[in-house]
Amino acid sequence: MGFTAGTPTPSIASRGSVSRTPSTPKLRRLKSEACSELPTISQRLVEYFVVVSSKPQWLNEASTAKQQKQQTLPKGNIHLPQNCQDYTFSPKITARYPLIDYPDNPLNPMVTHFCFPQSDSIVPSKEFVMSRIHHFVLTNDKGKKIYGTCLTVYEEYFPAGLNNPYNRRHKVHEMFPEKIEVTIDHDGNEEIPPLYIPRVLCILSTWPYLYAFREYLAQLYRLSTSTTLMEVPLERFVQNICLEIPAPPPGAFEIELSILKSQIKFWAPPAKMPIPYVSIPYSTLFECLDLDSVMIVWYALLNEQKVLLVSSQYSILTMCAETLLSLLFPLQWSHLYIPLLPRFLSPMLDAPIPYLVGVIRENWVIAEKNLSAETIVVDLDSNDVVFGSNAPKLVSPPVKKWTKLKATLQESVGDTFWRIRGLERESYLFKKGRILDHHIQRIYEEKGGAEWKERLYGYDDAFSMAYTPDSPNLKIDESSNGEQQSSWEQVQE
Repeated sequence: MGFTAGTPTPSIASRGSVSRTPSTPKLRRLKSEACSELPTISQRLVEYFVVVSSKPQWLNEASTAKQQKQQTLPKGNIHLPQNCQDYTFSPKITARYPLIDYPDNPLNPMVTHFCFPQSDSIVPSKEFVMSRIHHFVLTNDKGKKIYGTCLTVYEEYFPAGLNNPYNRRHKVHEMFPEKIEVTIDHDGNEEIPPLYIPRVLCILSTWPYLYAFREYLAQLYRLSTSTTLMEVPLERFVQNICLEIPAPPPGAFEIELSILKSQIKFWAPPAKMPIPYVSIPYSTLFECLDLDSVMIVWYALLNEQKVLLVSSQYSILTMCAETLLSLLFPLQWSHLYIPLLPRFLSPMLDAPIPYLVGVIRENWVIAEKNLSAETIVVDLDSNDVVFGSNAPKLVSPPVKKWTKLKATLQESVGDTFWRIRGLERESYLFKKGRILDHHIQRIYEEKGGAEWKERLYGYDDAFSMAYTPDSPNLKIDESSNGEQQSSWEQVQE
């Protein structure tokens, strides 16, 4: 679906502005008609487009003022300014479309915490950070999943003002204003290096098109930074995907969206599809965990256990969690489900109910303090599955069916874990008994670690940067072929 030139389509916000004027019978009727024209939740491809920015603030302003009154003047009469670490940024929604909430699915105010799951406060970086992608899942009051796809970009920030502690030219000490005030002036010609603060572009949808929205956000950002390619305002693109592009109808029809050189397609399965539809690659789960680990975690979920996924890469958590839930078909997970848990929700890990939760490694120290002893911890980075000290013992599965299932998966995707680490040949020799257990473990640690580490750090890469010429992953990519896709179709079936 292309973009039309001329006057943009009237936005929902402009229709909803009637509510700000005095209420009259005519205006109430217009408002009712405007609401009736809104597409339903099943017709909308995108619910909201949100921009979450970093706004400056002082940490613990109230507590700091209280401490100042209680403190006594230290020895000496010159005091340095406060530490700039007390000055930070907080995530705030600075732009959104549409401007008013849909009556059947209002915007969740917790979205800012999921855009910045690592902390409620943001500390600027002195070095430039590459843009990254991550996904999350919210659940509304009706049990409906809301999928979020976030593009985090880092922008330059130049401190301004005398009271800004990041401004190296002037610092004013205000802790003891009645005693002394010290101003430190640097050379006026001194150049202040810029800081980098994150800004998040987020698409919220009830449809799990995580990879499609990932591609759209990446191309939209490329377009916004390439002035020579912009033919219409950037807001026109946002309005187009939020208001004009419908959700694909079930069946053989698909919606195609063109942006720059990307052809992004959205397709919905038939209403009575015999298998679950997942619009993310199954390969991610089998690249992170070997076949034995995948089956253990899957069986733990079937037994309604507490499972915690841990990874250094944000996007891996949601993709692996969604894949695990799809493997439960025809059963459905009806317990607590937060594939990307913000830091402030860490106490939920001690909940007395089964859950499937994901935690980034930055928050692991805090999560571990609240972790229930019944939890099964799955490290997606190192292929480790650790049962808690009080984790219930899993019921032994039927031996014949378990063996048959493992053999079927081994034939289809058993080599994925080893191939992504460049150990496909070693895996073959191990199956034939030519390599012993302790030898294959040593080979995995010595040879496979470097390839996997480089591949792992690329999952969150927003723009799919190419490998360096000396990267061992180049050989792995060249060995891949189109036949791998059919194997994932076999797994799904």
